[in-house]
Amino acid sequence: MRKLPEIPNGTLIGNYQVGAELGRGGIAIVYEAINTKAPEQGALALKVAYRNNENRDKRFIREFERLRVMALPGVVRVHDAGTTEDLIWYVMDQIAGQPMSRALAAAPNLDERIAIALEAGAQIFEILAGIHRLGFIHRDIKPSNILIGENNETHVLDFGLVRLQERGDTLT
Repeated sequence: MRKLPEIPNGTLIGNYQVGAELGRGGIAIVYEAINTKAPEQGALALKVAYRNNENRDKRFIREFERLRVMALPGVVRVHDAGTTEDLIWYVMDQIAGQPMSRALAAAPNLDERIAIALEAGAQIFEILAGIHRLGFIHRDIKPSNILIGENNETHVLDFGLVRLQERGDTLT
């Protein structure tokens, strides 16, 4: 399997200048980014993967397209997408915070961990309800795909496995 794309700080991809790494998953790395044509957009995140094969590239773009129609609180807003000869990428808002798994691990005691889990859980249910109302199923909810923001707002991340529920399907 091909390694993840290590992009040097300062590299331009499209109109976006790459900054520090924010995180990585199985097929992509997320970097800080600034839109050089519209720096007033503020802190952005650039998700980058190698173009591997047609099916995986389609899944990556499908993730962007599905995020674009999910204009919901708790779902990251996306702005732009593109390809180069070797890379496929999209740009989204950068959300300050930490993964739920890290927030729970950093809690000083069990009561605090329970409080974080209950507050985040209630917000996760609201976010997922909104996603489901649009006909989507996330399929990859886990603490590492939940971001707890600086003001304890919760965000669901990683929409790579999202499916559009077919009319007439039932969840069992």
